[in-house]
Amino acid sequence: MIDDNESTKIVLTTSVKPENIATRIDELKQQLSTLGANVQELIVKQNHIYSEMAQSMDQLKVKDLEELKKWAENEEKAAKNQYEFESETNENDYQLKLEKLKTRAKMLIKYKYEKIIKTMPEISEYFHQFQIPLFTTLSEIESFPDDDLSDVSIYMSQEPLLKCDDSISDLELIQNQKVPIFSVTQRSLRMGKTTFPVGCPVSITLQDLISMNATIASINPQKIAFDLENGVKFSVSLLMLNSGLVIMKKC
Repeated sequence: MIDDNESTKIVLTTSVKPENIATRIDELKQQLSTLGANVQELIVKQNHIYSEMAQSMDQLKVKDLEELKKWAENEEKAAKNQYEFESETNENDYQLKLEKLKTRAKMLIKYKYEKIIKTMPEISEYFHQFQIPLFTTLSEIESFPDDDLSDVSIYMSQEPLLKCDDSISDLELIQNQKVPIFSVTQRSLRMGKTTFPVGCPVSITLQDLISMNATIASINPQKIAFDLENGVKFSVSLLMLNSGLVIMKKC
């Protein structure tokens, strides 16, 4: 309080005793000392709070590392499974496409075979007299569907695409000198000094595979017709003779 002389005086009320103040000061000093000790223990890492926190952090770290390791293993396993799945899928697709490619190639061969049968029935009838394994194999192959190559709008002309003179001119550029050149006259087929008239008996060999005896039935600049001994008729183009695909000799 301030007295008349404007000086400050401490007035102790009867509710606060000097011994209580001293006790309170001692308590505060004790708390401060304890707090200082705890701070010091934290600094030197000896406080139980620090130990508990450090232990908790170590446990969290171990847990996080285990979860991270487990995640990495799962990701690696998933990647391997994905790789194996895609590899197996790619292999299956490759095998399917390869098989489809082989099947399409076989179907194309059968398609050409069917076209030959339709355009040259006489020759087809003749060759079907023999036990040729190819015919059995072709019968087991599926044909192209009607909307594919089996029903193509193509004009099948009986006339050759090249004239006889044009064929001979082309053959002169690529011919093998060992292959004889046939030419057509009015009533005969000539090869060098040898003449093959109508009615001439000949021996015919197809690509060194099949030989047969026949008689020349007719001759024109496009094709030569033959009669086989069994009565079957067939024709051979002059181009086939001059290319060596068909070899003809006098009997």
